[in-house]
Amino acid sequence: LTGSCPQVVFEKGGVYLHTSAKKHQDPDSLIAGVIRVVEKDSDVLLQWVPVEEAGDSTQILFAKKDVSGGDACTSEEEPTFDPGYEPDWAVISTVRPQPRHSEPTRGAEPSSPRGSWAFSVSLGELKSIRRSKPGLSWAYLVLVTQAGGSLPALHFHRGGTRALLRVLSRYLLLHRPLCPGPGPSGL
Repeated sequence: LTGSCPQVVFEKGGVYLHTSAKKHQDPDSLIAGVIRVVEKDSDVLLQWVPVEEAGDSTQILFAKKDVSGGDACTSEEEPTFDPGYEPDWAVISTVRPQPRHSEPTRGAEPSSPRGSWAFSVSLGELKSIRRSKPGLSWAYLVLVTQAGGSLPALHFHRGGTRALLRVLSRYLLLHRPLCPGPGPSGL
């Protein structure tokens, strides 16, 4: 983690928030967005921002991580690998000694109802990540914070949970649950 220029190490579109738990979703209850893992100063953030249908007006400009050692703030964007298949674990625990405070995501319009769903959380603030069982509709992840609260479920309509978890494993200790089942086992 170097420099003050934020570096995107992962980005995936087609990640939705479902703002309603009703069986038949209202189209306005589905908010399309982009999930990113961003290295910023000495912290790593997980960010989700909504994408407007008329174009991505909420995009934040970052540089992709430059693995060649050049100037990270001027590197060209590279495509992020997404195998399109999902992992076989259901609960992932995270371990980090010093939790940090989350900061508001810049770029989303605060007056926009969709923009109010944007979030940015330090990986150190996460206690666990719960994953849906494979084969049940769209894959989704639920992020649980150290304080015990959870962020809105992130539904991956175009795959990508495995790729995201692989990137997070660079910064966090991930493990499978001790006991299979619906509860928060393995935490």
